[in-house]
Amino acid sequence: MRRSATQRQPDRNGRLRIIGRMSSATPAARSLVIRLADPTQDAEAVAAIYAPAVADSVASFETVAPDADEMAARMRRILTWTPWLVAEASEGEAVGYAYASRHVERAGYRWAVNLSVYVAPARQGQGVGRRLYDTLLPILRAQGLLHAYAGITPPNPGSIALHEAIGMRRFATYAQVGHKLGSWWDVAWFHLQLVDRLPDPPPEPVALPALLADPEACARIPALRVPPRGS
Repeated sequence: MRRSATQRQPDRNGRLRIIGRMSSATPAARSLVIRLADPTQDAEAVAAIYAPAVADSVASFETVAPDADEMAARMRRILTWTPWLVAEASEGEAVGYAYASRHVERAGYRWAVNLSVYVAPARQGQGVGRRLYDTLLPILRAQGLLHAYAGITPPNPGSIALHEAIGMRRFATYAQVGHKLGSWWDVAWFHLQLVDRLPDPPPEPVALPALLADPEACARIPALRVPPRGS
C-alpha cells in the first residue's frame, strides 16, 4: 500500500492536526484535516453522516440511527482501545469518519480489529475514505495490531474498491446473514495482514491512550490531533 506523506501542524485552536497528501485524492480530499475524534464536539456531525447508511441502505444493518448521545458513547468506548478519526473540511465541517474496533471481544483475538468508514453522501467518490484509511492503518501498526477485517454488503462497488485499494482481499461470504429493507443480504468479508510476517509469540498490543502518552511512539506515526482535555 502506498502511504501518504504527513506533517504536524497546529490548527486555529493550537491543537495538533494531521495533514496528509495522496496523489490519487481529489484536491478537496487533499485539503482535509484528518484528526482524532472528539466525542463531545463531533458526535452530532458523525451521527448525521451515519444516519443515511441506517435509513436508506444496507451499508449498516442497524435499523434505528443512533442519536448524538449514543454516538458519543460509542466513540468514547472505541477510543479506549483504538482510533476513531474524523475528516474535517477547510470550513470545519466533518465530512467522514473511520475507526477500528475489536474483531471479537475474547482475549485471544486482541490483535485483530474490524475497520469501518463512512463518508457524507455529498463527498463520496472524492478520496475521503482513502485519506482516512491512509491515516488509520499506520496507527494500528504502531499499536502492534496484526489483522484488519471489514464486512461489506454487496453490491457496493465503491466500498469494495476502497478496501481492495488498501490491500484487503475477500476471503469469505456470510450468505444471506442479514435481513433489511425487505430482503436477505450476503456480507462479504475482507482481510488485511498488517505486518509482513506474524510474530510468534506476538508482543502485546498497545491501547491508543498508552500510545498517545509515549512521545517516542507518537514520533514514529502520523501526527495526531488530540481532542481537548475533558472531552
